[in-house]
Amino acid sequence: MTATLCGAVLVLAFIPAAPPQAPAELIRALELNLRQGVALPGTETVRLYQAACKSGAKLACSYKGWYARDGTSFEAAIKAMRPHCEAGQAAACLALGWANTQQQPDGRPSRMASDPAAGATAFRRGCSLGLQRACVALGRLQVLAVGVSADAKAAASAYVRACDAGELRGCTELGRLVQMGKGAPQDEDRAVDLMQKACTGGEPHACHTLGNWCELGVAVSKNTEDAAEYHRRACDGGHVVSCTHHSFMYGQNDGLPLDFDDIASRQRVTRDPAAAARAFQAACDSGDVTACSSLGWLYERGHGVPANSNRAMALYKQSCAGGDRFACYYVGLKYEQGHGVVQSFKLAAGFHAQACDGGLGRACADLGTLHLNGEGVSRDPKRAASLFERACKTDARGCASLGMLYQRGVGVRADQGRAARLYGEACEGKFTPACGSFGAMLLDGVGTSTDPKRGLNLLRRACKDGDEWSCKRLRRQGRRH
Repeated sequence: MTATLCGAVLVLAFIPAAPPQAPAELIRALELNLRQGVALPGTETVRLYQAACKSGAKLACSYKGWYARDGTSFEAAIKAMRPHCEAGQAAACLALGWANTQQQPDGRPSRMASDPAAGATAFRRGCSLGLQRACVALGRLQVLAVGVSADAKAAASAYVRACDAGELRGCTELGRLVQMGKGAPQDEDRAVDLMQKACTGGEPHACHTLGNWCELGVAVSKNTEDAAEYHRRACDGGHVVSCTHHSFMYGQNDGLPLDFDDIASRQRVTRDPAAAARAFQAACDSGDVTACSSLGWLYERGHGVPANSNRAMALYKQSCAGGDRFACYYVGLKYEQGHGVVQSFKLAAGFHAQACDGGLGRACADLGTLHLNGEGVSRDPKRAASLFERACKTDARGCASLGMLYQRGVGVRADQGRAARLYGEACEGKFTPACGSFGAMLLDGVGTSTDPKRGLNLLRRACKDGDEWSCKRLRRQGRRH
């Protein structure tokens, strides 16, 4: 059912909220400081703490005891917040819960958190003290069964109370449950109304959800431009994932950025690389390693920021260190090709190995080539064959390289049939040189039955696509191409 057009954002009247037990500035500062799926410059977090302190929130006055610029002060926060929570300060209980249930980049409680059960206890105490945001946080744990038993109905009831009291995050979470029919009757119209109410009120998670719904056509009419606008609003509110979301003016292919004009054309989104750079910077500062590599791509090309190859390389390495296999591969390519850095096959092999261990087939293929040629590593054809075999699971070039080894009997026992099959797989995977090699084997009837017509067609295709070896083979056949 399509409930409404994406762009028809409703302006709804809010039910008057009960006087908050903690200043909004303090809640927002803690939310930013403890990485609750949002991130803004550290100066904004400090400003909010200072504003809350001036308004009389004594807890905010001691923020330097747990504040860290990179937002990873979980242990310090737990130590600092526990006594304040026990003394009945609801905001401290909320922060204690957040610190114990550390967040994933999209703001969900992490199953790798330090002590989710303790986090749930802290949220429950904060909720009992009247802080609706703590009730919402406890509800999210109940929905995800993190630290507590699954109880979507209890969560939905808590969200209703929070939303009615003016806590917009409660409206957002209630909207998600209502859209799915989880813990509450499914009602897409109501779900959209709740999300629009929260987004209009400045709740970034709601804007992010609406962006996703508009992009996918979930509960609303599919509209990419409106999706981009919702993601922009979410990003302005500090939502980390929206700042790197492919609907927000920029996109990625296999983790590596695509050409900006291609994305702008394909997604029909206004070209604004400067806005993209700001968004990636915000997300990178919050620990999103994919955003760091995307920002590096912009610095390398001077899109939206001054061109700076050193800054780009530093960002790629930062992403790689954070576990981004594509960034590791990209750094490896730069060292392998000597592009912007002093060429070093040894360093290239190290970065390719990290990417390969992360499951990136193309990196395994490149590392295999280095081992085959003895560049930066010891020459080891058997090791190369093993790496090509790993690469072949996801990368056509890996299949072609393995086929070549079987054809020549290098590092493996020669097997022309296996070579032909591998070249065929690589050709189907659109690796042009493999089409030429497979075509030649079809012409000669080596490793496969003879099929001159198909063989010539494959050689012509590969030659047309720029494979010189295929062109030479055609000339040897004495035919025009």
